[in-house]
Amino acid sequence: MKKYVFCLVLLSFCLSAFAEKVVRVGCFDSRFCHRDEFGRLSGYAYEFQRDIATYTGWRYEYVEDSWPNLFQMLKEGKIDLLSDVSFTEDRTRSILFSSYAMGVEKYLLYAPLAAGASFADVRNLEGKIVGVNKGSVQVGIFKKWESQMGIKAKIVELVDDESVQAAMLNSGKLDAIVSGDAYETVEQMVPQTEIGSSDIFFGVNKKRPDLLEELNRAMAAVFRTNGYYTQDLYKKYVDNLRNNKFLDANELEWLKKRRTIKVGYRDNYMAFCAKDEKTGELKGALSDYLKMMSSVFKNASIKFEPVAFVSTQASLDALKRGDVDCVFPINLDPYDSEKAGVLSTKSFAGTDMYAIVHKDNYKNFSVVNENVVAVNKDNPNYESFLQVHFPKWKPVIVATTDDALRYVSQKKATTLLVSNFRIKHFERKLDELNLFGIATSHIMKLSFAVRNDDLILYSILNRCISLIPREELDAALTSSALQDYNTSFLDVIKQNYLTFMIVGGSVLFVIVVLLVRTFRSEMKYKKANRQLESSYDHLKIALAAAQEASRAKTTFLNSMSHDIRTPMNGIIGMTAIATAHLDDPEKLKDCLKKISGASDHLLSLINDVLDVSRIESGRTTLNREEFAIDKMFIDITNMAQSLASQKRHNFVVDYSGLRNMNAVGDPLRLRQVILNILSNAIKYTPEGGTIKATLSELPSSTIGFADYLFVCEDNGLGMDPKYLEKIFEPFSRDELDENKRAIQGTGLGMSIARSLARMMDGDIRVDSVLGKGSRIEVPFKLMVGKEQSTGSVDDVSLDQLLQKDFSDKRILIVEDNELNMEIAKEFFATTKINFETAWNGKEAFSMYEEHDAGYYDMIFMDIQMPMMDGHQATRAIRSSGKSDATTIPIVAMSANAFTEDMETSKRSGMNDHIAKPINVSRLVMLMEKYLR
Repeated sequence: MKKYVFCLVLLSFCLSAFAEKVVRVGCFDSRFCHRDEFGRLSGYAYEFQRDIATYTGWRYEYVEDSWPNLFQMLKEGKIDLLSDVSFTEDRTRSILFSSYAMGVEKYLLYAPLAAGASFADVRNLEGKIVGVNKGSVQVGIFKKWESQMGIKAKIVELVDDESVQAAMLNSGKLDAIVSGDAYETVEQMVPQTEIGSSDIFFGVNKKRPDLLEELNRAMAAVFRTNGYYTQDLYKKYVDNLRNNKFLDANELEWLKKRRTIKVGYRDNYMAFCAKDEKTGELKGALSDYLKMMSSVFKNASIKFEPVAFVSTQASLDALKRGDVDCVFPINLDPYDSEKAGVLSTKSFAGTDMYAIVHKDNYKNFSVVNENVVAVNKDNPNYESFLQVHFPKWKPVIVATTDDALRYVSQKKATTLLVSNFRIKHFERKLDELNLFGIATSHIMKLSFAVRNDDLILYSILNRCISLIPREELDAALTSSALQDYNTSFLDVIKQNYLTFMIVGGSVLFVIVVLLVRTFRSEMKYKKANRQLESSYDHLKIALAAAQEASRAKTTFLNSMSHDIRTPMNGIIGMTAIATAHLDDPEKLKDCLKKISGASDHLLSLINDVLDVSRIESGRTTLNREEFAIDKMFIDITNMAQSLASQKRHNFVVDYSGLRNMNAVGDPLRLRQVILNILSNAIKYTPEGGTIKATLSELPSSTIGFADYLFVCEDNGLGMDPKYLEKIFEPFSRDELDENKRAIQGTGLGMSIARSLARMMDGDIRVDSVLGKGSRIEVPFKLMVGKEQSTGSVDDVSLDQLLQKDFSDKRILIVEDNELNMEIAKEFFATTKINFETAWNGKEAFSMYEEHDAGYYDMIFMDIQMPMMDGHQATRAIRSSGKSDATTIPIVAMSANAFTEDMETSKRSGMNDHIAKPINVSRLVMLMEKYLR
């Protein structure tokens, strides 16, 4: 008894030790903690607090109010944690402070929008009403600042949130506001000047010293991981807001006198800049940059006048003469800028530099070697770049880029540097000259250049660069690069041969199915017309049948047109994006993943169309084989579990109610029914929902048969009562609910599932409440098998299977299609197995006969082949009389994927059947089954 008591005490201790701590956190609307229109939180403090929770395991309850009110709640113990608290000795009597500062906050003076930059001269603040957060250190900092400035303003302490303060400011109730640089409503007011700063900390409830100790440990761990953590957060959430979107009086006066800013640029330098031959207008990324810059300030618009020059040096010479005000693009470090007598702004864009080399030399090429590099004359950008990054390289000056390419092709130069945004521009030229691009891992940063004495323009340009989001600048450059690259359809096919073969074949297959269905509909229509002539009664019946057939055809074509175009659009779009990012492995990987997903959806659509077609025509038959129903159910739910985990569902599986573990029936079709229902539950249940899958056995009234019941319950979106009336109609989808429109589906799954369930003496019952969830029941009957399973499942993952070594085995691959043969060879190569190939059944049989028995351990056989098909070749092998003729495993590897096709393969003497497209996991499992 004592032992049990001790275990209970120990269990209680463990549970309490790992119990989740709930921490009440103050959240005030600012760049520290902001809730958007979708209810999502973000911000400097929010992200910091989430990282702290990674180490502490805390769960937060967010209390939202203004900062002054939250600070008072912290002192009263009503919340546990608050960010953005400046340290004072007086505050230590009522709250605790983190040992580490969470950052530095700068305090600014803000004016209303209508005032513009009126307080740039601080004397204008004399006697004005200035709002300051009550209880904050800003009060003392402002008083100290106004004393230093020799002015006296009227201070009003505020307890309202930022949006209310901004409204008071712009309505005239306040003349100015003092607040931090992380002010959320900065768009509604004008920053004037910085008045001071202070370190900021997390404030902790005085009654929760336990939290303080964990907080300090967690902050120390965060800073160990990233020594620039607070600087990164500041740059992400705050720094971009400190850029004033209002020009001051001096800048406005300068702009008024200048009227137009002339921008010199290098012509014929796409994707960056070029003069359009037809219109004479500027095109390329610079055109987009200037459009963005022209409207970036709130109180002024800037007019730019682009001027084209033959070279970068020519534009710099024009800058020195005063013919233009600035030049783009420039890549000069501070030393080279000083020598050139110009100022370089912040970088507007960056481009990865590629070394163009001859294909004969690319294996031996290295950027660290002494190379001869061809450089265009009058291009100081490249001269500076070479001196900084490739000091060992020796430049040889040429007139044009085409000359430089010829120099490398003729091996007069080792290499030529080209921007990654321009390399596509020369792609055909590179192919013609047998040249190849290699990434150097160096980035050339491009800026504007202004004269040394033009400091106001220098300031304006730098502020423009800071105010325009980096992603918009990058998008403009990428868009220009894509527009500049004119590729032919043949080029795209050459680069994406495999994708086009798969997609083209799939589309052709679907078109054939559509034509067959259309032909059948037309035949029905013609038959109805013939019947019209026989009698009036037949006339009405035939007319109704014809109209229904026509409607069905129209509905089918409309639905299929949309559902085919959706994955096709994804495949073609992702292919184009991948083509444009061949030098970006992560982008390529992402595109290929999405192409694979769209291809799977297209294949699923094709399979659904075929299933509906065969079911409607009565050509679908159920297979009869003995299988372990518990193992099949576990396999299905394991697959579903992996999908459910991606949406963080609570997925519950129960098959404890099974008695007869072995059954006789069609496991493939039963799997299809159950998996379709489970996948629907996963798709239509929001993240974090609950799904329960139950397989049980009911009392059976028929000797030798078992009655099973599969139930799927979820707390997902539920279904509209109107949709429930047509849920089993082909192509029906519940699109009344906006949340469901974006979820992919063909509208065929439930129609197919019920048809298959009824073929198993079963049915499907649906009970659903919109907004609460659904319950779907599938009763079905199967013959009881002879041997009963123990319920254990040997679950081996694909990664584990691929690690198995088949290097001591030899197989024969029989395939008449070159592309399919290439795919099969690649798949088998991953298993290290020895393989030989035959291109038709006759060649395969000859290769089998000319070797001793046991030479091949296994044969993978295509079905439809010239000279001798797979069935004929298998029968020839089985009847050859060799000692292994009846034992060598032969597996069909064919696009014929129906149950009757698999039965035909087995009748011809084959051991198993795998359908194309090949599933790698099943392929390796078959090898494991027959080769071990």
